[in-house]
Amino acid sequence: MPEAQVKGLLLSSFIALICNRNSAVVSAVSSKFILMAQRYRVFVDQKVIEFAENINNLTVDNKTQVSSYTSLTLLSELFIDFLHSNDKSSLIVLTDGRFDEATKSFRHLFHKVKAAGGIVRNSSGDCLFIKRHGLWDLPKGKLEKGENHEEGALREVNEETGLQHLEITGKAITTLHIYTDIKGSFILKETLWYEMLHTGDEIPVPQQEEDITEVRWFKMNEMEKAYSNTYRSLREMLAAYFAS
Repeated sequence: MPEAQVKGLLLSSFIALICNRNSAVVSAVSSKFILMAQRYRVFVDQKVIEFAENINNLTVDNKTQVSSYTSLTLLSELFIDFLHSNDKSSLIVLTDGRFDEATKSFRHLFHKVKAAGGIVRNSSGDCLFIKRHGLWDLPKGKLEKGENHEEGALREVNEETGLQHLEITGKAITTLHIYTDIKGSFILKETLWYEMLHTGDEIPVPQQEEDITEVRWFKMNEMEKAYSNTYRSLREMLAAYFAS
C-alpha cells in the first residue's frame, strides 16, 4: 500500500532500480534468465544516478556529470549537490573496484522499508496495471509484521486489484524506491516484484481507499500506452523483462 504523498519537501520521491552483480531475473513466460551488468541505477524524478565500475558502455553527454566514489561523506555531498543542479540530468559514480562498498555506503544514507508486488499476467499474456495519482503502476505494498516477501506480494496484489487465483511463477526483480516521509526523513523502500499468473475469471476492482482509480489488463500491443504514462524505473524494468 502506498505511503501518503509528501508535499513541499525536498525530493518527495525517487525511484531506484538496482541491478546487482551477476543477479538473475526470470523472464515473463519462460525459465530463461537475464544476466544483469554490475550497475546500480537510481531514478530521481527526471534525473538518473548510476554507480558503475567504469565508464565503458555508458552514455555520456553534456548533461552528464561524472565523479568517482571516495567516501560516504563525499558521496552524500555529491548526491545533494547533484539534486540541486539545474544543468545536469545524469550522475555517473565510478567505483573503480569498490562497487560493493560504494552502493552499501549509498544505502546507509536512508531508513529502510521492505515491500513486495507483482508483475501479473493472465493466460492470454496480458499484463495488469493499476492507475494511481494519474500514472500507471504495478500493485505493491509494504510487508506486514511476520510476512515474507511472497506472502506480502500475493496479499498486496489481491488487496489493490481484487484478484484471487494468483500464483507466483518466477523469481523476483528488486527495485528501490526512496521517498521522504512526513518528518522529512529519507526512506529506502526495497520492493521485490514477483512474476505472477492469474488463472481466475474475476473482474479487477481498484482499491479506492488507496487512491487507485483503475485496474486494467494491457495486451502486449497496447503496452506503449502504459509505458508512456508510468514511472521511468518501471518502464525500464518492464522493457527488459518483456524483451527477454
